[in-house]
Amino acid sequence: MKGGWTRAEPIGPAASDPAPGAPAPLRLVYILGAGRCGSTLLDVILGSHPDICSTGELFHFPESVLDRPQPCSCGAVGNACTFWSSVRADIEQQFPVTDLKRGRQYETTRSLPRTAFLAATPGSSVDVYARRLAVLLRAISTQSHRPIVVDSSKYPSRGLIMWRTRSMGNDVRYIHMVRDGRGLLWSKRRTVDGQGLGLAPRERTTGDLAVWWVLSNVLSTLLFGFRRGRYLRVRYEDLMSDPAGTLERIGRFVGVDLADVVAAIRNQQPLPVGHVVGGNRLRFNRALVLKPDTEWQKNLPPEDERTFWGIAGWLARRYGYEAHAVLGRPGQATPRPDTS
Repeated sequence: MKGGWTRAEPIGPAASDPAPGAPAPLRLVYILGAGRCGSTLLDVILGSHPDICSTGELFHFPESVLDRPQPCSCGAVGNACTFWSSVRADIEQQFPVTDLKRGRQYETTRSLPRTAFLAATPGSSVDVYARRLAVLLRAISTQSHRPIVVDSSKYPSRGLIMWRTRSMGNDVRYIHMVRDGRGLLWSKRRTVDGQGLGLAPRERTTGDLAVWWVLSNVLSTLLFGFRRGRYLRVRYEDLMSDPAGTLERIGRFVGVDLADVVAAIRNQQPLPVGHVVGGNRLRFNRALVLKPDTEWQKNLPPEDERTFWGIAGWLARRYGYEAHAVLGRPGQATPRPDTS
């Protein structure tokens, strides 16, 4: 049904029908990937559907309302935004927001082995943190009146913790967003975009960024790709070149009909941006029109391309990207279809 959503198929005991009077199942769409992969863009696109709440990089929620308040996409500082203030009031009936801030220690890539072990251990500190996150997700769904929540934090460790929320009745699905890593290099070279606020992240060399691109994407595939029916890989370039076909795929996976969103994009109608708490500067646009970012194909220095391809070319080829831009730059690098 157009504009509606379909209920997730049951998987395992945690997905059984809720008891009479229990809240309806909540569906979480968690976006994985390396930085500058288009995750904020996809988050906002999905959030333009009436059943989906776009939150951006929800990882940043605690600091946005506590000691380092950051602007919400609505323009208000996080701790003054009516939406996020209501979410905070809702969860603080059960625990303080500082509990969420402490739990972020389990979400870095460096903490992945410990997090993976503890996430599989009932009653562990990670299990307790997962329960806190489940409360946060429920508060967001309640305050937005939308049954589907999108979190584009991208961290694989956080993705594992979110999987644990299935034991609290959540339906968790993963979209792995992939973009040509040379676009990441140019984006980092072109602008410093710490949360879209001009905050300077630590410096990384071209080699560091190439390794990070490989690590982020390989971990996303290894940890979540085997979850049949719960993992979908999407390329940024496909979303730009064929938004209708790509969003149809995503809609089937998420369980919503995105026909109205596709029509708005086709007619170049602006998409509304809701209360996005973290992500790149794109979230501060009051309305969004789809526009591909291909500047790297003309402007990325050849030495950066060669360095990236030497480190990450094996994986880039697997995703359907080609190296001919590295070998001379007479033309643009057109990605091949990703058939893997």
